[in-house]
Amino acid sequence: MKVMGNKVQYYIPADSLSEKSIVWDHERQEIVIDLPDVILDEDIVEVQSDPKKIMIKKDIGWARFDAYSGKAMEDQIRSELRNKVIDAGKHELLLEKAKANAEKVIKELFDRLKKEKDNGIFV
Repeated sequence: MKVMGNKVQYYIPADSLSEKSIVWDHERQEIVIDLPDVILDEDIVEVQSDPKKIMIKKDIGWARFDAYSGKAMEDQIRSELRNKVIDAGKHELLLEKAKANAEKVIKELFDRLKKEKDNGIFV
């Protein structure tokens, strides 16, 4: 079974941030932010339910047992799908990508605040 379009969400634990997390670097004249690692939010997991995005391949073998029938195996896979999506979301490469994205979002937020301050919008 191949299920496309599952989604997970990551977050930065705000309670891990402190005054020491944000420092002004006088030498480089920039803000340095030490972000905690992103965490997979296991409460918000989207498992694909659109049948068009679920591909099932069944090969009929010569030995047929109820426990190994296509339907029984499909049901078992479907029951384990949410946990499989969570496990996939914990993969190191996805965590690195999520951290890079979080850094990008935080940088854009601070850049926008700086621009608003420079334009007199933010006081």
